[in-house]
Amino acid sequence: MVLYLELHIQLYAYFGGNEIHQHLEIDAHAGSVNDLAFCNPAMQLCALPCGDGHDAPVHSVCPHNKENVHFFFSTSVNGKIKAWLYDNMGYRLDYDAPGHSSTTMAYGADGKRYL
Repeated sequence: MVLYLELHIQLYAYFGGNEIHQHLEIDAHAGSVNDLAFCNPAMQLCALPCGDGHDAPVHSVCPHNKENVHFFFSTSVNGKIKAWLYDNMGYRLDYDAPGHSSTTMAYGADGKRYL
């Protein structure tokens, strides 16, 4: 379960019945949270929130890996798609979405892109 509270994201663990425990609170970013994805690069749980960023609001975040390289995509309303590694060094690729429009990206467990 995920709750957004002011500038924080709170993660809760559910154990069945009435057992819900706060697991983690993460400092998020200013502005709204438009999407949230979870992934586990290097066997460590990562929560990827997105909202305001790029040069326009970000609508979608999508984790992916290829040839053992873990990265994620973000897409914004101005039609930009950016690819990021998990190293806090900024985006590595920046390109325009088809038609320069906002898009959502999704990959299946088999590595195929669906959207």
